Amino acid sequence: MLKIKINEDVIIAGTSEFRNSINKFISILKDNKIILTNRNRPQAVLISFEEYEKIGEIIEELEDRYFGEIALERLGKMKSGESKILSHEEILKRYL
Repeated sequence: MLKIKINEDVIIAGTSEFRNSINKFISILKDNKIILTNRNRPQAVLISFEEYEKIGEIIEELEDRYFGEIALERLGKMKSGESKILSHEEILKRYL
């Protein structure tokens, strides 16, 4: 299998190599990320399912923090009188 290791956990390989040795590539995903190239241009990145789940958890945590900060900012505006909470009826009147 022709592959180039560019750092300790990233390997670059061609799509044709991948097609011919899928099982070997899957077995090395535990410890490596694989960048697939086609005509020497990056086309895709393969990561293990565990890595995928970790990335999803990080994104979810960042979203929670981001929306939490927005909620706290809005709460501050409501307490200062800059903004108010609309009831369901007020929202329906305003937007329907």
